[in-house]
Amino acid sequence: MSEGKVAIVTVHGTGDTAESADGAKWFQRGSDFSQRLLQHLSSQGISGEIIPHLWTGANSAFDRERGADKLADRIRGLYNKYDTIHVVGHSHGGNVANDAAVLLKWGLRRNAAREKFDSLTTVGTPFFNVRTGALQRIAGILFLVIAWASETRSREPLQQASKVAARSLELAETGQRNAEAITAMGMLRAYRTRWQAANGEALAWQVLASDRLGTLTSMSKSLRLL
Repeated sequence: MSEGKVAIVTVHGTGDTAESADGAKWFQRGSDFSQRLLQHLSSQGISGEIIPHLWTGANSAFDRERGADKLADRIRGLYNKYDTIHVVGHSHGGNVANDAAVLLKWGLRRNAAREKFDSLTTVGTPFFNVRTGALQRIAGILFLVIAWASETRSREPLQQASKVAARSLELAETGQRNAEAITAMGMLRAYRTRWQAANGEALAWQVLASDRLGTLTSMSKSLRLL
């Protein structure tokens, strides 16, 4: 192991990859960030080296996981070459670095001497809480129950409304085709009454379905506010 030698592994974020480890981007060797960091370390008597970790930079969980796997392997390869290893990740590069730390079991005492690096710094990294508590699980179950109840309680009124509306439309079309005959036989008022009854029944079924859905929707909105 080289005495007093420090490895700074830089991990870029989404859409910020490069073809080479050398260049002007912050994570590359030769960038302003890298040069200033090395100068600062040198002024403290510390010998440092920038080691860029290049991954696809695609905004997908698969690419970040693959980048984390490669980063973990790379860090393992640095154990015997450097006294300390520090990782700096920007944006989703911080997620890549964090996942690599999990793969390396960083922070577990039983693995401290075998699989660890010394620090992890993230800048602008969007960490997501993937754990759910008891209250969240209960709320999820309640939302499923409400969704099931909404579909069940509104199914029959909507089906009936559809059937009656079809009958009302059929009466209207028949009356239009035979308007002269119905009028000549004096059946216009009775026919109109029959159509209005069918149309009113269809509206009544629709209102019932709307009321049931409205009640359950209000319950769902109230749960979201808790």
